[in-house]
Amino acid sequence: MDLSNRQMQILQAVVKSYILSGVPVGSRTLARHADIGVSAATIRNEMADLEEIGLLEHPYTSSGRIPSDAGYRVYVDNLMPQVSPDVLAVARIEAEIDQRVHEKEQLIRNLADTLSEVTSYTTIISGPYVNACALREIMLVPANENTLVVLIVTDNGLTTHKTIRLPSAMSVEEVGFINRVLNESLRGKYLNELSDADIERVLWRISNHLNREDLAMKQLMERVIHTDPKAVVSDGLLSVLSQPEFRTGDRHLDLLEAINSKGNLLSLLAIGLNTHVNVVIGQELNDEKMSACSIVKVPYYLDNRLAGVIGVLGPKRMAYSRVIALLNYVSQRFEDILQE
Repeated sequence: MDLSNRQMQILQAVVKSYILSGVPVGSRTLARHADIGVSAATIRNEMADLEEIGLLEHPYTSSGRIPSDAGYRVYVDNLMPQVSPDVLAVARIEAEIDQRVHEKEQLIRNLADTLSEVTSYTTIISGPYVNACALREIMLVPANENTLVVLIVTDNGLTTHKTIRLPSAMSVEEVGFINRVLNESLRGKYLNELSDADIERVLWRISNHLNREDLAMKQLMERVIHTDPKAVVSDGLLSVLSQPEFRTGDRHLDLLEAINSKGNLLSLLAIGLNTHVNVVIGQELNDEKMSACSIVKVPYYLDNRLAGVIGVLGPKRMAYSRVIALLNYVSQRFEDILQE
């Protein structure tokens, strides 16, 4: 889509004004405050053209206009200024790090809460994924003869635990043997990179010693080493719900329902995750209940392996430049913390 320089300038001014005020933007407002250098009548004509090609919308009976999803996309991709993370927000983030530097998983969740606090939007995180880290130890603890508690510890101190049902009753001695074989065979490996041959070798050793059926043991092994991705919603939801976009009809209820779905949150973090910074706007979320929202996402890595994703969810008129700058900063700090 080819836009003139003036149209780009007007579109940028409309988005910036609407982000700040939440009020539809009129031509007189732009003529007075946007330093475009043309009359209100000229701006009005250009805004009408921008509306005709789908970049602006005319809500209700208001004389002003707001950006459409396509307008936000043009702004994010071509017009958004690049900024540095603001000093006060960075100071707040670093203060949280100083307090909890030895509690990695809790620290990451607290940083997500802090990010919500300084942006006034909702933060959603996945990870850190233990299967993206080298295994330090697996601990199998019998709860009873049919139930097992599995604790996985990685070389950088991340942990996860789960309870699984055994395919058949096992003695403490049998569980202890399996535990030793798993640790001897898998210590130092990445669970998400185990090959079929790796698993077959472990299965053969366990099955041969315990005289157990391979299929049942294979099912047990898969449950032991499989780790589910998790999504955590941090504070900030009330701030988002208080925005004008969610005060009409049942939009606030729709957003609450969408956010309370764990599977939906994981899908949100996965949509369009193909670059370092991902911005998904309105209808691009493929969920009508979230059509008034945007999400900005940044993945974070450990040893060049995806360790998780952190996203900020807010109204479409969120302060994109500021959010992207803070997300870039926080994702880098996540990586630093996981490396320590």
